[in-house]
Amino acid sequence: AGVPGPVSPLVPLQPTGSLPPLFFIHPSGGSVHWYADLARRLAPDQPFFGVQARGLHGDEPLHTSVEEMASFYVKALLSQQPQGPYRLGSWSFGVIVAFEMAQQLTAQGQEVALLALVDQGPVLPMARPEDDAAYLYDLFSKHLPLSLESLREMDYDEQLAYVLDRARQANWVPPDVTWEQFRQFVGILRTHTEAWREYVPRPYPGRITLFRAQQQPENTSPVPDMGW
Repeated sequence: AGVPGPVSPLVPLQPTGSLPPLFFIHPSGGSVHWYADLARRLAPDQPFFGVQARGLHGDEPLHTSVEEMASFYVKALLSQQPQGPYRLGSWSFGVIVAFEMAQQLTAQGQEVALLALVDQGPVLPMARPEDDAAYLYDLFSKHLPLSLESLREMDYDEQLAYVLDRARQANWVPPDVTWEQFRQFVGILRTHTEAWREYVPRPYPGRITLFRAQQQPENTSPVPDMGW
């Protein structure tokens, strides 16, 4: 029996159609389920692939830098579509990965026809947290009633159990999510956040198309280009 190769990060959310495919890169956390509605609402002949993080199910190691993530995804893109032009998009953390993929494809002499970034600038909106408690508080307190003081009295495993309990009470996670799954999810979020924090964007020779929602939350960048 042959040794199985690495699992492809490409998830065909809408695999068929005559138009050039769109590839949308995952946000932090690694999942592409966020794009299911978008894939359904585009033209029926628009192929749409989500690009999912490696190690999402704990079966493979996580990528820890934006550059290595982008390189892995570019190889998958080239295997699916050997020649450009390529059409990339993303939202949240994924915009910086899509941006780096466009850099790498361009450096390889490939054409990037579309780099569509949704409602996110290049700079990580979170400052570096002081400790685990501050990280969890920054991440979840917008959605859940958390006490930073209470979190600081616990070890990390207890902190996760406390946050998961609050999330269940608020119906913010499915009731069958286990502590182990939640720990894995938070670990992926944190790894992606740290990768973004370490990434230094370089000038990009191509064109970026930024999509902004008409209704914006209060803490959004007041600059129309969000820093791009």
